[in-house]
Amino acid sequence: DSYDDLKNIKKIGEGGFATVHQGEWSNGPRFVQDNQRYYYENGPVALKKLENSQNISDEFLKEVNILI
Repeated sequence: DSYDDLKNIKKIGEGGFATVHQGEWSNGPRFVQDNQRYYYENGPVALKKLENSQNISDEFLKEVNILI
């Protein structure tokens, strides 16, 4: 995967262990319907940059697992 597919990135928030950005992903995000994988062109995405990732909570990992 390449970060070159991310455009128009702007910071929208900051928390205890992550900074959140909003951007557009030219090859995504994906969705599955009837066992077919589709991609939205220039779809909106939220990006989280983790700080001190060695101390990530189980709650955060559950959130990530739901999203992928």
